[in-house]
Amino acid sequence: NDTLYHTVVGTTGYTLLRKNSNGEEIDLHSIYLQIWTTNEGFELQCKADPRSVGRGEQQHRLLSSPAVESQDKRNASSLPKGHEDMRMLKRKMVDMPKSLSVSSTWSDEDIALMQHFMESWLKYEPKGLGEYREKASWCTRLVTRWIKQAIGQHEKNNRQAPVLGSQQLKQLQHYWIRTLDLWRFSGSRAKDVVEATGIFTGFVNGVLPHCSTEAKFNDGTTTGLLVDKAFTVMFGILGQHSHERNTWNTAKGILEQWLERQTQSPNKPGVVVWTAFLNVAAKSSTSPQVCLDRVQFHWDQMMSMGCEPDDVAYGALFLAWARSGRPEAGQRVQEMLDASPTTSRSARCYEASIDAWARSGQPDKGEEQLWKILQIQQEQSASSNSSEVEVDYYLFLAAIKGWSYSGQTDAIERAERLVEWMQKLHDTGYATQKPNGEIYRAALMAWSKENDSGAKVEKLLRRIIGSLDGDTDDEIHQILPQMYSIAIKAWANTNSDDAPERALALLDEVREQASSEHLSSELYTSVIKAFTSQERPNSSEMAISLLREMQDDDGILPNEYTYNAVMHAFGQQGLVAEAEYLLKEMKSELSIGNVRAAPNTVTYGSILHAYDNFENHSYAEKRARELVEEMEYEFDNGNARVRPNHIIYSMLIRLIGRKSAEASSEILQHMSDRHRAQTECPQPNTSSYNSVLRAWASSRDGVAPQRAVSILEVMRQDRLESSAPDKTSYKLVMLAWLRSRRQRAPRHIEKLCSEMEASGLVQADSDEYKEFRSSLQDSDSADLEEKLRRL
Repeated sequence: NDTLYHTVVGTTGYTLLRKNSNGEEIDLHSIYLQIWTTNEGFELQCKADPRSVGRGEQQHRLLSSPAVESQDKRNASSLPKGHEDMRMLKRKMVDMPKSLSVSSTWSDEDIALMQHFMESWLKYEPKGLGEYREKASWCTRLVTRWIKQAIGQHEKNNRQAPVLGSQQLKQLQHYWIRTLDLWRFSGSRAKDVVEATGIFTGFVNGVLPHCSTEAKFNDGTTTGLLVDKAFTVMFGILGQHSHERNTWNTAKGILEQWLERQTQSPNKPGVVVWTAFLNVAAKSSTSPQVCLDRVQFHWDQMMSMGCEPDDVAYGALFLAWARSGRPEAGQRVQEMLDASPTTSRSARCYEASIDAWARSGQPDKGEEQLWKILQIQQEQSASSNSSEVEVDYYLFLAAIKGWSYSGQTDAIERAERLVEWMQKLHDTGYATQKPNGEIYRAALMAWSKENDSGAKVEKLLRRIIGSLDGDTDDEIHQILPQMYSIAIKAWANTNSDDAPERALALLDEVREQASSEHLSSELYTSVIKAFTSQERPNSSEMAISLLREMQDDDGILPNEYTYNAVMHAFGQQGLVAEAEYLLKEMKSELSIGNVRAAPNTVTYGSILHAYDNFENHSYAEKRARELVEEMEYEFDNGNARVRPNHIIYSMLIRLIGRKSAEASSEILQHMSDRHRAQTECPQPNTSSYNSVLRAWASSRDGVAPQRAVSILEVMRQDRLESSAPDKTSYKLVMLAWLRSRRQRAPRHIEKLCSEMEASGLVQADSDEYKEFRSSLQDSDSADLEEKLRRL
């Protein structure tokens, strides 16, 4: 084996390229690395990634390498640029002088050394998310040690002067804020929020009690301003991780801390901190209405404390209204905008107003707002050669998106006209920006909303590409793959025999034009969907081929949507072994850091679909039970992505019901029991009940009609709209009576017909219904079944 130089580039598993002693790159992506330190150096153990099984890939073995120090010298030339600095920094941390312990008294030289360590880490440019987190972690350790030492020395000396009254400790707080800011962009992980909150709380509760709110530094900066900066950064971090559990409660707790501190300060609460908090509130729930209520409540709280909002604060409020989905949102934002001070009307406020009108179903009002802003800009420019508000591409983008998503008949023409006007305004000097990639993408989106629009969207794409000939704007060419993606999606939703081939041709075209770093899994996913939507015999082969091509040729990591598109093809054709293997691959991807490939409810639903279409019913029923039990276990242990929903249970009931109607009733009861124990679990709905009724209607059990009637009665007694019996429910109970061939069956069916009429589920004067009722006494069962189906 070649001697390998091994450093862990990151814990995410995204980058695992190494070089051997000859400088050749070796791909270790399909290997798990388990690393621990010993007195001798590093030891590595590896095992083959399950993804390599059956794919003809070589299984790698990596021997332990204890002689790290000598190996460093031999392989220094093969070390990627920047990594040598990180290794050196980490070794310096291990060999950190004992004088820098928390308990000792630091000299000026010790403080200078600590500053050197901090600056070295802060200047280091990480390669990938894993290194970024490692950088944040090391900075956290250093600044925490510094904070503890400063507090300890202050308490040891029993000084009365404020701790933060010195330049040295101002610099400490400066490093603390920069370290805290690192966690803002470290990725969307709950652990990162915990790390950042721990740093923040430790400093606020440990250092700030020793501070004077009026202390000033040499440059005139007050402690209060630095504290506001810290709170602003912390709210920024929580805003980045707003989807994590308990983020909102953490944000409210920190706000209360800040407000309590403000009561001790002669300064008014800073609008910057309020704005940062309002942005957290605007993203604090999946319900836009809940977000709006929270933003509005704290906006009123801010105003009651005498804090004057600026344009950014107004923008946060307007955006919360725009996203609320309320029909009056456009009018309400317009009124607040007109009532706000002129100095607080930024372009972002106008953008939120345009967006609010669009989401209220009135994109024409949003476009009027755009022309109004343009008129204001022209008037101000004519009088003073400057304008407070400039019409930028974001305003045009909001107006174009408003038309694109409106679904109105003239949406396409209105969106294209805005693109043309933007180009004209740029050519005449009224607008500083010409149409860019986002603008063209929004215009394409307007076309794609039409049914069977593949040919139209591709034609518009060709026109856009033609207008870009010779254009060197990097941003436009970066977003070009996204425009191709829209065209491919349009073909995927087009009912045409050649739609899959057209989608595949566009994929090949964009692969030739764009660099691999700008390609995305979305392109491949749309092509896969184009093939699976037509249920072609070879759709599964094409789907898995495109998946492997994406992974191997372009090096793109698949996400849940790509895997689910392939899984859908397997489900359609009942390819159980392939679906089960793909599930294992998704779990393997997740285990090595590709969190975007995590299986979800849709994934498991496609596998159940494969079981439903599988020939071996006994095996399918057994595996379906085990699969749903796995979902329940995962969900009960905190994995909300695999929550079993109504569709999952309905599919399981249908699978089980083919063999035993009684067993399907037990699944229904199990579903009800789980809902009573956990309200997050779905309650049986009409579809669930109908799946059980279908099982009893197909059953040869002598009590099938009575059991079907009892289930129908339960549906009526629940008095819930979600589980109310529909026409299908009544027809299935009638079918159970018809197939029982009992003499009194017509009388029971007559009763059910009357109940359907009373419930308004059937038109009593329709020809089909009259024919069915008149045939109840005379026709045979087979004839009645056919008439019942047509009903």
